[in-house]
Amino acid sequence: MATLYKKWGYKLQQLNMPADTAVDHSSMCAMSINLYSAILALPDKQAANLLRKMVALSG
Repeated sequence: MATLYKKWGYKLQQLNMPADTAVDHSSMCAMSINLYSAILALPDKQAANLLRKMVALSG
C-alpha cells in the first residue's frame, strides 16, 4: 500500500467509493490495476489471504 500511496496519494481513497459520481473513473481503473498487480506479485499464500480478506470486507 505504501508504494501505491506514493504513486496515487489521496486519490487511493477513491477505491472505497466507486459509485461516487465525482470519482475519476480512468484513474480508478489504473489504481485498481496497480493494486491487483501488487497483490499478485506477493507470494501465492499471501496474495490469496489478502484477496480473501478484501472480498470478506466488501460483502
